Amino acid sequence: MNASMDTREQGPAPSAPDEWAPGGPTGHEAGHKAGRHPRGLATLVLTELWERFSLYGMVAILVHFLAASRAHGGMGLHQGTAEAVEGVYMAMISLLALPGGWIADRFLGARRAVLWGGAVIMAGHALMAVPGPAFVWPGLVLIVIGTGLLKPNISALVGRLYAAADDDQRRDAGYSIFYMGINLGAVIAPLVVGYLGEEVDWHLGFGAAAVGMALGLVQYALGGRRLARQLREEPVVRLTSAERTRVRRSSAYGLVFTASLVGLLAAAHALSIDNITFVLTVVAVVVPAGVLLSMYRSPKVTPAEKTRLRAYVWLFLAATLFWLVYDQMGSELNLFAAQKTDLSLFGLHVPASWTQSLPSLFVIVLAPLFAAFSCGRGPW
Repeated sequence: MNASMDTREQGPAPSAPDEWAPGGPTGHEAGHKAGRHPRGLATLVLTELWERFSLYGMVAILVHFLAASRAHGGMGLHQGTAEAVEGVYMAMISLLALPGGWIADRFLGARRAVLWGGAVIMAGHALMAVPGPAFVWPGLVLIVIGTGLLKPNISALVGRLYAAADDDQRRDAGYSIFYMGINLGAVIAPLVVGYLGEEVDWHLGFGAAAVGMALGLVQYALGGRRLARQLREEPVVRLTSAERTRVRRSSAYGLVFTASLVGLLAAAHALSIDNITFVLTVVAVVVPAGVLLSMYRSPKVTPAEKTRLRAYVWLFLAATLFWLVYDQMGSELNLFAAQKTDLSLFGLHVPASWTQSLPSLFVIVLAPLFAAFSCGRGPW
């Protein structure tokens, strides 16, 4: 859920009006003088709020839906398999941020990548809203692909709203607002989607997630005029003809390899959900390690950058361990809440999925207290 700074290469930021006040200063200069944030920030915050609403709403009920019996409208998977599917689903969402950022840089541009990503996410949720197991797996795949396009690029757009060198403090404050929008969406989503899914119908819950993403897309399109002209740029570095040929060749090899692997598993009568989740788990571990290794061995990386990269590896491992534990919230702890927790509150039954709102609620409530404590201690 963390918002990352924009570290991708970009050219000089063009000056553009940002609709601050009639006859007054415009663009980044206006924001700096007034101490206010660019108006485009509100568009990005609301878009991400609704995207997180759709994602965390669906995650709140996904493992319950997968583990529920067919008689209760679920998929009837073994509990361990349901947890594995949910875990791999979250891993793939994070992993596809790598190609999602690359596609934006070389093909679509970040702004269009966010729009297309949101549309694909909405389509995935809409598929899952259709009753029938045949729609579940394509729906999950579409949500993963769409989130890989949207998530890294909308975070980058927030950073690009603050292009001036003296905007560091405003940029940090902007990311804090953006992060609070994420958590607000994550608090509301389980309450709405969770209730509809658990108490009414699973597919109605998935449909509510689709509606949430649709609302995010509508306000993103309507609020596009608020974004500075720099967000409508073409991709940073377009592919050359030679690079396009290599991409097509690599894509073809990848498709052939995937089809061959699926064919072999099918021929061996081993094409099961458990085996697929195992393969994807291996991919989720091998690919980041390969990317880090290729970066370290790249001739474009200077010795000083290699030193920083070695230090980053330890931060990467620490973050990996943190998210490994944190994401048990949507699977193991979610089922624990349903099976081994007293869910009555003031005599009323509370859906187990509502417990998924608590971590983000704690962030919203406690963040100001920790910020005040930190400020009270003075500079470190």
